[in-house]
Formats: sequence, structure tokens, C-alpha cells
Amino acid sequence: MPSIANLWRRRNIVSCSLLPAAALFASAAAGRRALYRHQLLASHQVAVPVIVVGGITAGGGGKSPTVQALVTGLNERGIKAGIIARGYRGRHSGPLLVDANSDPQKCGDEALMHAQANLAPVSIAKRRPTAAELLLENFQLDAIISDDGLQHYRMERDFEIACISRSALGNGWPLPAGPLREPISRLQLCDAIVRSDGEPQSESEHQLILTDDGFADLADGRTFTADQLATKRTVALAGIARPENFFATLASLGIKPLANQGFPDHHRFCQADLERLLACNPEAEAVLMTAKDAPKCAGFQLPVPLYSLRLKPTLPDRLLDMVTECIRSGTKRQSK
Repeated sequence: MPSIANLWRRRNIVSCSLLPAAALFASAAAGRRALYRHQLLASHQVAVPVIVVGGITAGGGGKSPTVQALVTGLNERGIKAGIIARGYRGRHSGPLLVDANSDPQKCGDEALMHAQANLAPVSIAKRRPTAAELLLENFQLDAIISDDGLQHYRMERDFEIACISRSALGNGWPLPAGPLREPISRLQLCDAIVRSDGEPQSESEHQLILTDDGFADLADGRTFTADQLATKRTVALAGIARPENFFATLASLGIKPLANQGFPDHHRFCQADLERLLACNPEAEAVLMTAKDAPKCAGFQLPVPLYSLRLKPTLPDRLLDMVTECIRSGTKRQSK
């Protein structure tokens, strides 16, 4: 049966049948946003500037690497930021401080990935203002960066960054007939747009650059180059919104796995998932995966090593300077 992501790529019989529900979703989303814009619903103001890195689609777009690139760039400019997230698919509703040893089943894979990158303090909560308050109670911070939350209007924001890719926009229809949480016109109201799949298409767009930073052995943290792993017989898995992007990255690095296995976004891996993949490919000498999937597989006992691909994300100085100016000026963003 085709995955939801595959159904969303084009307009078909299934997506057409969901148009009535999509119309209701779009109307409800627009109405909710209007209530916040006209202050009929209250938004919470955090004590430090808030930068939201989000998207208008369900999954994908490069939000998490954009967050990490933003934190790194701000650190280099003397600005200390913390990261907040909802902790999607985690069992703990928060608020919760997340560190490198947290349980991904409790805090979610993306929050743990940020914590293990050791770039900034991380917290989760269903209500993002609560997550921000927890960070500010425990750390001296100049800003808060929200991983996702463009539609979380309960929290006031000082700068909005929308992450997009051509594939993420799919058939251009609202949920559930397509991948859109909000219409494409919503991008015009954001302060900046980050494109993860090529050159910027307008003055408001900025390119996210992902550079190969080696493969980490999940058992001991040793790093191996793509050339070293290209000589091995491998299998690859990915539990992200668009697994094909990871497999394409491997191919661009000269790695051709015996098999590529995609799983749903935020999939809760169990050891049996990997055992089945290896059973179908008994000659495999290693398993390759994304950094997002690695924390959920780190404790598995398998006859072959597990490696996660590390990608170093960077953003252009022009965007980092814009965000820095926003934080330092203290100018509040006007609702649009």
C-alpha cells in the first residue's frame, strides 16, 4: 500500500476523495490563525527573542538541520540560544530538559538529536512557551529557537523562518488531501525562507548547505569516511519524512547499499526491524542510517556494526546577520 507521503506527491483518486476534509481543515486553520492575529486568542510572550524555524507542510523541509546551523551561527556571533521542541512521538508531554542520555521513547528523536549534537540546551513541552520557560529557569540565554511551531500561535515570535523543498510541497493541497498545513501564500508572511534542495529562487530565500561529516559508529563513536564504507556491503534504513533523500545522499557519496528500506517518519525502531533487513541481505557487513534514527537504534545487539551519517549544516551569513540583528535590537515582530 502506498505511503501517505507518496499519495501526497500528486493529485490522484485518493487525494481527490479527501478534498472535502481538506477544505474543512484549511478553513479551521485559517480561522484559528485569524483569532490569534486579531488577539481574540492570547499569545504568550517569552522573556527573550524567539525564532521559529518551521514549515507549511507535514514533515520534511530541513527544519532540524536549519535549527542546528542557526544555533552554530549565533554561537559564533556571541549569542547563546536554547532549543525547544514539542517532543513529537515521545511519551513525555513535558516540560522536560533533554540531554544526550535521555530516552528517545520519552523525549522524541529530534529533541534527542539536538541534545546529542551538544550545541545548545534543549527542552520539550506540548506547549512551547512552557518549554521556553523551563530553559530560561535553568540557563542564561539570549534567545530561544523553536524547532517547528510555525503554526503554534500560542507563542509570540520575533522572527519566522520557513523551511521548504520542492518535494515537500507535494500536490499543493491541504491536509489530509495533501501535505500543506497552511497555504503556500503563508510563506510570504515569513521573515525568511530556507531552501534545502537547491539555489534560492528569490531574494527572501536562503540556501541550507549540508556537508558530509563522516559516519559515526553507534557502538563507540568512531568516525569513518564515505570512502571507507563504500568498499563494504551495506544496507540502509531511514525513518524520516522522505527516506529517498537519505538514499540519494548515500549515492552521491559513492555508497551503493544492497538494499534501502524506508520507514514512516519518527518510526520507533525495534531490533527486529533491523534483524529482518539483515535476514533479507545476509551478506551485509554494516547498516547505515540517519542521525535522527541513530538514537533509537544505539542499544541494539546485531552481528554487524551500525553507522549514522553526520551532515554539517550551514546557513549563509546574510540570514545569520538578519537574525542576529533581530535578537540584539529587541524589536518586536508585528503580527501579519
